[in-house]
Amino acid sequence: MDGGSDVVDLLRKALVVATKLQLNEFRQWVEWELRGYGSSPVPEYRRVHVQLRAYNPYHGWIPVILEDPETARAASLAETGQSVPEIQELLAKCGQKTQVMMPLDPGVARKLMDGAAAPFEPTRLVDTSQLAGILHAVRNTILEWSLRLEASGILGEGMTFSDDERERASSTQTINIQSFHGVLGDVRTEQLQIGDHATILGKLEELDIQEEQRRELIGLLKELKDSQGEKAKSLASKILSWMSANIEKLGTFAKTIWSFIQPYL
Repeated sequence: MDGGSDVVDLLRKALVVATKLQLNEFRQWVEWELRGYGSSPVPEYRRVHVQLRAYNPYHGWIPVILEDPETARAASLAETGQSVPEIQELLAKCGQKTQVMMPLDPGVARKLMDGAAAPFEPTRLVDTSQLAGILHAVRNTILEWSLRLEASGILGEGMTFSDDERERASSTQTINIQSFHGVLGDVRTEQLQIGDHATILGKLEELDIQEEQRRELIGLLKELKDSQGEKAKSLASKILSWMSANIEKLGTFAKTIWSFIQPYL
């Protein structure tokens, strides 16, 4: 939950937990994030929008125009399988830069150059905010997974798990990493405001949250909106406990509620 904590350290702790609980699917995802995806398919949150550009020594970066709409659409998207440590190091080196280069496959670059009037080598530029978004998506995934374990009574005192906890972990619903959108999320829910109680109630009803639980959350959110300091922090903690109790039904909507309370914690 601490935005200042290191994502690599979180992944290493998650690797220990997943290994001890024998949650092989989640462990595999953690290992990919730590070591890179190689030839393995990447999750949705690792697909980024890019700008196809070529460097003209007289005019700087110029756009590469593709006449075929399908080709242009495909060229505007890219996947990154770099490990989280590599992404963190890259962002640290970027400083105030807002874009970094993602080189094209040499064969693809050559084809584009052969068809261009001025054969400047093309490349892809991606906003650094999208790379930071990958780290946020990883952090959110670990948070959601942790909340689900806690909701199932799997606490691992001192990182040691009982036989009962391991058995419960094996039957705990896992997160579908491939469909998890991280910071992108569901556009409709991400646009919700803390005061949009009618829409939140409707979403909770859609998720089959009991009426008493729905009203409890709305009451806490209303009180939180007008609170400050320690009272706001206490209310945010109560909402976090509410999330833990309802995490199985909340799914990725938990991320939306989390975005409401994070500034108060």
